Amino acid sequence: MTPNATTTASPTSPPHSPPRSRSGAAATAAASTTSTANGCCSSSSCRKPPTASPPRKALASPACASAASATASTPAAPPLVISTISAIGGKKRVRWSTITIHEFGVGLGGSAVPSKGGPAIGLADAAPEFTWTTRVGEMAERSEGLHRFSAEERVRLLQAAGESDGMILRFSRETNIILASRRRALADRAHADADSEEDEEDEDEEDAELEKAKAKKAREQERQAEALKRASRKRKAELHDARPCATFLGRPPMVPASYV
Repeated sequence: MTPNATTTASPTSPPHSPPRSRSGAAATAAASTTSTANGCCSSSSCRKPPTASPPRKALASPACASAASATASTPAAPPLVISTISAIGGKKRVRWSTITIHEFGVGLGGSAVPSKGGPAIGLADAAPEFTWTTRVGEMAERSEGLHRFSAEERVRLLQAAGESDGMILRFSRETNIILASRRRALADRAHADADSEEDEEDEDEEDAELEKAKAKKAREQERQAEALKRASRKRKAELHDARPCATFLGRPPMVPASYV
């Protein structure tokens, strides 16, 4: 025996049972199982023909059945769609309203519509700071001391911002119109305030005159009532002196004369 050889010990079969091949044993077991299932024994005396058994259905476990039903009832998930929106930032540029915000505002009469007196399209910010035609702008100017640009400063700022001469001329004309309108609005408001003060003074004077007239009329009515009372008392006294029983005779009788 060589050193590299390996030996395996096989179990010895009993002396009374000869060795059988593995395929023969399997065939014998299958035949016995089939004959027993068909209701027939393996003896030679039984001549009953074998009956074919119906095919059996494989029984599935409850968990497998529920999983299969859930899979059949659940619709297929739609494919995942990822939409990307690219944010496009607007180009920043210097606007006329950003330079003259404190005197441009919304403009004529507090309107943002160009046809109703507001600035032209593209010349006003989306949210102006305040409107000069209201008292809010005046109070802000007095309290904060806001700087107002002159015409030359405005032109220089626009030229430095890269605006063309034609647009600068257009902006200047619109600004002149708006500032003139603002001056007219302030002047009209001043005149209206003065007129309202004069009207209030006139109303106060008229009220005082009416009060005086009412008081005078009330005093005259009181004098007339006193004079009537004195005349009535004097007439009654004269009648009593002439006929002492006239007071009682002049009264209506309490019991009628034709009373039965």
